[in-house]
Amino acid sequence: MGEALPMPGLLQRREEAKLYRFNVQGMTRVSVTHLRQHLPAYLKRVQEGEAIQITSRGRVIARLEAEVDPAQAACQWLQGLQGRVTLVEVVSPLGPDMDDGAWSGDADHL
Repeated sequence: MGEALPMPGLLQRREEAKLYRFNVQGMTRVSVTHLRQHLPAYLKRVQEGEAIQITSRGRVIARLEAEVDPAQAACQWLQGLQGRVTLVEVVSPLGPDMDDGAWSGDADHL
């Protein structure tokens, strides 16, 4: 006897699932409808660091990604520069022994 063919409804659902979610260059794309149906699972994936593109009628309309603390991102960026760049004091570059009265670099431009 021949192989049993899958039920038409099951085959159709598998094809529809391919349309709702797929990866493009490492980023998951998901339709709005599929996202609504599986929101908790996608939110968990985003919380773990994955970015997800949301599509409507095949076009990307939004990106869902975890919130990044700007201060933490800046600290990580500065740590990445450590050893490659020399950072100096920018708040008071003249040092504590020089007050504002001693600075005359722009006296003629006032």
